[in-house]
Amino acid sequence: MDHVKYKIAALIMNIRGSLFPLLLPLHLIAQTSGVLDPTFGGSGFVISNGDVFLEHSHSILLQQDGKIIAIGTAVPNSNDVGVARFLPDGQPDTSFGGSGAVAVDIENTEFAYGSALQADGKILIAAMTHLDTTYKAVLLRLQSNGALDPSFGIGGIHELYFPGETAFFYDCAIQPDGYIVACGMVGNEMLLHRVDPIGSADPAFGFMGTVRAQYNGLPTTAESVVLQPNGQIVVCGSPGVVARFEPDGTQDLLGFGTSGWADLPSDVTPHHFADVILQPDGRILVAGGPSLLPPDTLLVIRSMADGTPDTSFASDGSVTFPILDGSTSMALALRADDRIITLGSVLDQGSSRMMLSRLGSDGVLDSAFGQSGTTILTLPIPPPHHEIGSDVLVTQNGDILGTAAHFSADDGFLVARFSDPYSAELVPSASRSGEFHVFPNPAIDRVTIELAEGHYNQVRVTLLDATGREVMSKQGYQLRAMTIDLARLPEGAYILEIRSDEGRSAELIIKE
Repeated sequence: MDHVKYKIAALIMNIRGSLFPLLLPLHLIAQTSGVLDPTFGGSGFVISNGDVFLEHSHSILLQQDGKIIAIGTAVPNSNDVGVARFLPDGQPDTSFGGSGAVAVDIENTEFAYGSALQADGKILIAAMTHLDTTYKAVLLRLQSNGALDPSFGIGGIHELYFPGETAFFYDCAIQPDGYIVACGMVGNEMLLHRVDPIGSADPAFGFMGTVRAQYNGLPTTAESVVLQPNGQIVVCGSPGVVARFEPDGTQDLLGFGTSGWADLPSDVTPHHFADVILQPDGRILVAGGPSLLPPDTLLVIRSMADGTPDTSFASDGSVTFPILDGSTSMALALRADDRIITLGSVLDQGSSRMMLSRLGSDGVLDSAFGQSGTTILTLPIPPPHHEIGSDVLVTQNGDILGTAAHFSADDGFLVARFSDPYSAELVPSASRSGEFHVFPNPAIDRVTIELAEGHYNQVRVTLLDATGREVMSKQGYQLRAMTIDLARLPEGAYILEIRSDEGRSAELIIKE
């Protein structure tokens, strides 16, 4: 890797106990984190309205080949679902829709929110459509070229309609078996819905594929969803609660929070959550802000896997830090070194600006990032203009991709890339207590895992990327060694998880 040197200490995780580092020599290097990457778009950002009048970007995805997908709203006529794809350098990808962007008109007015990327490159979008007085929750699937996928639902669209009630899908996630879980709201209740890989409602989930839930009789929404490795479903939303459901849609009444709900304490009351992610050790991170206007506080909370507050995170499990008027946190991402990225917006001299913050794994603002832990994006373009931050992800080399709705005389999707390379030198790793050894590390095309002497009836190895997504798995019986092929994977940091009858461990590896 010519442009970035990955210098990360090997990290060993014993899930039977707790996450802890194997202490190895570290050599910190001077570098700048949280600044725009000028190799992207020529200035670190792109603003695109394509030829379909892109307007409000709500979600961002990263393909394995480095191409970037932004999802939101387009306004060629009325509001449509808008999707744009960019090359790794920020240029429009003209193989997508002919110009790098597409607009999908379902009925009259559409709004797109969350998204997910299938392994085959197809794009899932959680949305709603409005015709007259009818609001329907909608899932769309696009082929990798931007066209609706006719093998999904009816012409690429799955609609969920509740007569007399408003329904939205805000987010979606893909199970390992290809089934899709969407979350949102219907009436005053939280909505979960599952469909099979061809877009038909799954009758094994809830009632005919649908689950409705309400917290303490209050209006309840599910704005973000994440899937646990055991198939359980975690959602967060309003009124500032986290809920967990079993794979069949029943609420986890005994194993999570109080009767399946975690009402996590915060100094910000009332509040809502906009995003939820899982850490590799099962702990849950949520981000949001005040429910009442004007927002003025960033809120990040971490819970244990059972929904109880994690008191090792900022002493009581909750981080609140006022930045400027209008501050709110909308999205989260987790780096491979367990640092936490939040993205939102802030009012700066009367204009909304996209804002990034970085927290340490202990919940403390990381002063090595931006200015005292925060970067506010100020675009070098004439005012007036506003940017409402909506989604964020971390690339394999640690850089940050953020997207926002850009409002000006020429609205569009804003995508920005910030430099945030990993900053500790990786030395050859050692095995934890002699249980296994991974070499070489860093690696170019393959790594070998040697297991210590002992009886391993079954060994399963899973490779996770920097976002926690599984990219490869392999298993065997009574093995002493196993080789993992990395040749087709992008450069970057990965977590190698090893499960056997001896327990579960993991090590951070680098693909060069």
